[in-house]
Amino acid sequence: VPAIFVCLSVMDESGPPCVVILSSDEVKQRDIIKGILDVEPLPLESKLLCEGVSGWHWEVDNKYYSASVNLCTFEDPLNVKQWIHEHGEALIFYCQDSE
Repeated sequence: VPAIFVCLSVMDESGPPCVVILSSDEVKQRDIIKGILDVEPLPLESKLLCEGVSGWHWEVDNKYYSASVNLCTFEDPLNVKQWIHEHGEALIFYCQDSE
């Protein structure tokens, strides 16, 4: 699965870190989250973090570390650029191999 991970510098102290999920038009952000959470279908109980921003809680637990994060999707990323800048701590950008 081709993905680029970029750490962002701004932290949000009000809750779990937010992982921003962006993708090409062919792959929906929600499909990426379904793959990360390994669920089908995606749970409907997303958390509305602000207008146009939905988040799904993910507990990462492996032999190296444990973490609690929100996986975030956006109706229109251009309309929430400021929110992404202020609250995003990591970015997953998914591109199709064929592009």
